[in-house]
Amino acid sequence: TYSAKNSARANDASIDFQNANKWKEQGDQAKARSAFQRLSKIKGLDEAANEDARVQLRKLQTEQAVVGLNTRRQRFYLDNRVEDPVFNKNELLEQAADVNPLLQGDINYKPDQVDDLLQGNTKEENDALQKIASRIVGQQIAAEPALQALDVTLLEQGNVLTFKRSVQVDGDDPLEITLSMTKENSVNWIYSIILLLIIALSAKFYRANKFVKS
Repeated sequence: TYSAKNSARANDASIDFQNANKWKEQGDQAKARSAFQRLSKIKGLDEAANEDARVQLRKLQTEQAVVGLNTRRQRFYLDNRVEDPVFNKNELLEQAADVNPLLQGDINYKPDQVDDLLQGNTKEENDALQKIASRIVGQQIAAEPALQALDVTLLEQGNVLTFKRSVQVDGDDPLEITLSMTKENSVNWIYSIILLLIIALSAKFYRANKFVKS
C-alpha cells in the first residue's frame, strides 16, 4: 500500500542519514555528499527531513569549497616562495600544506582536520574564504534543477503469472549459457546460385542466337 511504501522509504532515509553522517566523520567526502544530495530530493519524506538534508548538504559543500580554495592558495604560495630574506615566509601555512591530503591527490579529509588545514591564515583571510565558498555553493544550488521523481501507485489488474525454473550445475563446473542465434529472413544461397546460373546461361544463349542471325 501507499502508506507502507512511505514507511519503508522513511526507514531507508533514516539509514541513509546515518550512513551520510558516518561517511562525513570518516572523511569520505564523495559518499557523504552524494547521500545528502539524494536525501534532499527524496519525495515522500516530511519537509523537516528534506530541509535537514539540504542544510547538511550546503554545510558540507561550503566546507569542501573552503578547503579547495585554501588548497589552491597553498599551492600558489608553494609555487612562488623563494629563498630570499625579504620573502614573507609563513611557516604555519607550510605546515598545513604538508598535511593537506588534497595536495597529495586525495580528496578525502575528516572534519576535525579543517582547522589544521587552515593554519597560517588570518581571521580575515578565513572569513574571505568562507564568503567566497558560500557564494560559489549558492550559485551552484540555484543552477541545479529541483527535480522530483514521480511515484505512481497503480492497482493491480488481471492475473500475475510467475515462471520459475531451477538451475543445477556441478559444484566444480562454472555456470555456462549457450545461445544459438540465426538471422531472420536469411538468404537461400543454393537458390541464389541456381538463379545466377540460369541468368548466365540465358545471356549466353541470347548472344549465341544473335551471332547466328547476324
